[in-house]
Amino acid sequence: TFGARLRYFGRRLRNLGGHVGALVTPKEPVTTDPVLASRARLKSTAITALRRYTPTPYSGRVCIFLPNKAWMRSGAAPRQWLRVTPQAEFYFGPEDCNDSRMLEEPDAPAIAELYRQATRRAGRLM
Repeated sequence: TFGARLRYFGRRLRNLGGHVGALVTPKEPVTTDPVLASRARLKSTAITALRRYTPTPYSGRVCIFLPNKAWMRSGAAPRQWLRVTPQAEFYFGPEDCNDSRMLEEPDAPAIAELYRQATRRAGRLM
């Protein structure tokens, strides 16, 4: 009958829940890994320092290399650097440049050429 099947599946699920609980619940107290604890403290300290940091104005030459022009409108907000370095120069990689891999192939040669352009320009400015 339907009721018997329902009771059967209910018992099976309860038994299964007990087995899963035994697998999930540790038998011994969990000890904190000192390396992971140290990393967590370092991360917390770095984030706190970054939040407190206020850059001071700089009148020298600053070159900002961005993966592509779309980064000007990104959450990275590179234009904010102009508050402290009004003469900052922006250099942009190829349109399809991947931000996390911009110093690797296939984008590295294009970024290297931008760097060479920036250094040549610095030579002309002196």
